[in-house]
Amino acid sequence: MKKLRLRQVELTTLYAIKKNIINKPTFFSLTMFKKIFKNVSYLFASQIISKLLFLLQIVFIARYLGAEGLGKYAFVFAFGGIFFIFANLGLTNLTIRELAKDKSKTAIYFSNLLFIKTISCLVIFSLMILISQFTTLSKELKTGIILIAIILALDSFISIFRSIFRAFEKMQYEAIIELIHNFIIVSTVILLLVFGYGFLHILNAFIMAKIIAVVMMTYFTLKYFAKPIFKLDIILIKNLLLKSLPFLITGVAALIIYRIDIIMLEFLKGSAIVGLYEAGYLIISNLQIFPVFLIIAFYPSLSNHFKDGYKLKFLYKKATFCLLILSLFILIGVFIFGKSVILLLFGKEFLKSVLILKLISIGGFFLFLNLINVYYLNAINKAYINVLFFTIGAILNVILNLMLIPQLSYVGAGIATIVSYFVIFVGEFVYVKKHLSNTDE
Repeated sequence: MKKLRLRQVELTTLYAIKKNIINKPTFFSLTMFKKIFKNVSYLFASQIISKLLFLLQIVFIARYLGAEGLGKYAFVFAFGGIFFIFANLGLTNLTIRELAKDKSKTAIYFSNLLFIKTISCLVIFSLMILISQFTTLSKELKTGIILIAIILALDSFISIFRSIFRAFEKMQYEAIIELIHNFIIVSTVILLLVFGYGFLHILNAFIMAKIIAVVMMTYFTLKYFAKPIFKLDIILIKNLLLKSLPFLITGVAALIIYRIDIIMLEFLKGSAIVGLYEAGYLIISNLQIFPVFLIIAFYPSLSNHFKDGYKLKFLYKKATFCLLILSLFILIGVFIFGKSVILLLFGKEFLKSVLILKLISIGGFFLFLNLINVYYLNAINKAYINVLFFTIGAILNVILNLMLIPQLSYVGAGIATIVSYFVIFVGEFVYVKKHLSNTDE
């Protein structure tokens, strides 16, 4: 009888090991958690300081240039962003995913990405300047668009280095450079504003800082990760462009939802209304760091274990729980302290931004909570699902903005944002939940 019981215990143990039940939580919680926590710490420290610096910068712009000046600043970045998302071609997340799986490809990826970005930036830069000249925008805004094109072209190259750092899970290099880069921008912008310069002059501070960041990132990449092999791999370029297409479409759709309201408000209502809208939007944009930095740190691990159903499920559940708590905390905090924050930072001129802040925070709740779904789908090679739902959301957002902005102004833009993010979240959550239910324990 004792031998029979012993045999039953042995069989049970073997079955548990086979099904990956025993020791899996211990492996993940000790090994993966340490790596994730390390990367989260670097990103958290860097992004918190950077967000505070840029918030300070926006406060100075609002105080010195008013709602109209802030509106012009927001518009050129939104206008340029819509164009330069095509220059980035959706390659950032794809590069992180591919290099996280096989770091030996870094050198060949590096050189070919440089080639792709050079061509794409030249094309988009020319197209953006050409189109802007045929609009009814003021000469000042057209000049701002030229400057922003230079800024975003440099930023497009920075994204290559950022992808390499994240793929190797060496976020400390990114953190150091980002802090230096952001400090240069913010300190220079504040000085220019104090001495009476306008919004065009402050864009030059961005150009200077971006050049410095490119030089520093090049140094770290060449020294610690890889040197480019100056050999074009046409097959690799074709594969990268094909694989990045879902990321590109998703990025375009997401940016349309995120920034098309600014562009439409500028053309339909003017820079002053854009400034009021941007003040409320920026609060949520800055708070976005809390859910985003967590997901960015998780993404390499999701990509590494995309074939391991148990680890994916474990990651998804833990990240979802954290995102839910953070999102609720942000939403409740905005409704309680929103008015006080707007008055403290921007003054009475921006009192109308309080309502915008509350509306955007509701949309932000669904946006933040959906981040894990977006990255989960990318990690399991189901990026086309992101393409589907973000395209639906983008189309819906544009239609709602066209219908609501002429009548409700910035309130209409806020409502369009809420509805769009809610539709995307529900669609992706249902799909991911179904996928998880089919994953082996």
